[in-house]
Amino acid sequence: MKLSNAAKIWIDYHETHSKKNTARSNRTIIKQYIKEFGDGPIDQVTPDHILTFLNRLNKGNKPIVIDPVASLDFLLIEFL
Repeated sequence: MKLSNAAKIWIDYHETHSKKNTARSNRTIIKQYIKEFGDGPIDQVTPDHILTFLNRLNKGNKPIVIDPVASLDFLLIEFL
């Protein structure tokens, strides 16, 4: 399954089960990840990809809150 397909299913679920700002933040983080690393098969995402991505997001900024970080991890766990 492509990362964008899994992300859409996951985002659609969380749009109705999460607070508005949490859902928006999660959607933004996941879309940025796909933009940076592409829309390949979800089983090819590695911990190094995620760490590189999160380090780039946090570079020179206040660290992002844990919910979006955990969201990306949970997205991958749910679909692997």
